[in-house]
Amino acid sequence: MFTLLGREPAALLRAITRAPALLGESARCARIFDDPAGVARAYFFREAYPGSSIALRGGGRVHLANPVEDVITLMVVLVRDDYGPVERGSVVLDIGANIGAFAVKALRDGAASVYCLEPNPPTLDALRRTIADVDRAGAVKVDARAVWHTDGETLYMQTASSPASHVSASSAGTATVPVTTVSLATVFAALPSRIDLVKMDCEGAEYPVVLRSDPALWTRVGEVRMEYHDGRVDELAAHLARGGLELVSRVKAVVDGKETGTLHFRRRPG
Repeated sequence: MFTLLGREPAALLRAITRAPALLGESARCARIFDDPAGVARAYFFREAYPGSSIALRGGGRVHLANPVEDVITLMVVLVRDDYGPVERGSVVLDIGANIGAFAVKALRDGAASVYCLEPNPPTLDALRRTIADVDRAGAVKVDARAVWHTDGETLYMQTASSPASHVSASSAGTATVPVTTVSLATVFAALPSRIDLVKMDCEGAEYPVVLRSDPALWTRVGEVRMEYHDGRVDELAAHLARGGLELVSRVKAVVDGKETGTLHFRRRPG
């Protein structure tokens, strides 16, 4: 495949048309990272960041498990702010915490507590090192289990770190490692009665996790911001509506012929 400046021509053209937005992102990048130029370059050219961690302005570091993909995640979550703001004092549940980008954002926004779940081994290691560096108050808890619709089941996950890593019932194919599942009901049972925000990015597992959960669980939640796959938005919206949550925004795209994107649900007033 022909590339120019490290990108396919179509991707480069999209980046050029986003030039005004990129200027704003560069300014925000300078407020967040000690090395904004290095982070921006790695992001724009899809290069590996030259280091195992990225220093944050004001203290702390985000540790990397995949020096190409993780920079993209940091830009999307911290700089582009695709998941939106976190209210000060919030209780946050982060399902699919990856290397901790959203946990870092939640802490910077003033969250009271963040509960992270991330089962991928190298990603989990980077997450734990990130939290050790940024969470001086002990506000973040990390759980290595994979959120599913059952407790104690053994599933399999790719050993390589990637934002697209997902659980599977089979160990066939690429190199995998067994992971233990935990149900949403069990996760919620360990949390405060009020959960202000659930952020979910679990690469297709949102369907069994949400659709096979008790709708009554969701009455404890103020907002849900999630990535979705395969375009089955109506099913997710109908189920969460039974827990009093309504869909307030949807951003969608088509990747490899399948609809994907982000959804934002908020508790209905009254």
